[in-house]
Amino acid sequence: MDDQKPPGSPPFNPKKPTTKGHRPARRDSPTKPGAPLGAHPPAEHSDNTSKTSSTEEMAFTYAHVLRAEDHSSGELAVLISTHLEPPSLEGINPKSVSEAQMKAGINVLIPGSAYLKPGDELRLLWGSRTYPIRTLDEEHINDPIIAKEWVSYRTEGVVPQGKVEVCYDINRDGQRIGTSAILHLNVHSCYRSSEKQRNRGRAIRRKQQRRPPPH
Repeated sequence: MDDQKPPGSPPFNPKKPTTKGHRPARRDSPTKPGAPLGAHPPAEHSDNTSKTSSTEEMAFTYAHVLRAEDHSSGELAVLISTHLEPPSLEGINPKSVSEAQMKAGINVLIPGSAYLKPGDELRLLWGSRTYPIRTLDEEHINDPIIAKEWVSYRTEGVVPQGKVEVCYDINRDGQRIGTSAILHLNVHSCYRSSEKQRNRGRAIRRKQQRRPPPH
């Protein structure tokens, strides 16, 4: 039966779709029946390959860091920050530390803890200052005060003013296993009158002493 077409319309010749590139035959496709026997090359997955490689490198790096941090026991040390009391000042109220006291020198007392061991290393942190490491020995490890650190600004022209934070770190086998609670200081400068002001004050007092008492 002939197709009914309106008069004057061009002949209808449908074209077959064309594909660009080489289309593999059925027997050449490794995912369809009829593929030749033998080992097939692994399928390429660029995303999966990069993710797998990156994951393996991260795992290797993390394991290497853990071994480097504690090569002796192979495991991380227990943190003891919550068991470390803040340091204190010997004979000085931390809420009111004068510039003169800072220049004269202050003894910082480091309290003991049942979680410390001989051989642990202690480092005092005074504001932005970092003091040398001190190794705790077996003789004083159980004392109430296990260390003293002398802090002085005698040779420095400027003394830090305002709030100063003081604490200490504890290292064990090359690891920092704890930081103590913080001691908050309030450092202030005492007002010093000039020589002219002092002379004027003395003159006023002498004048008041010579004034006759009121009747």
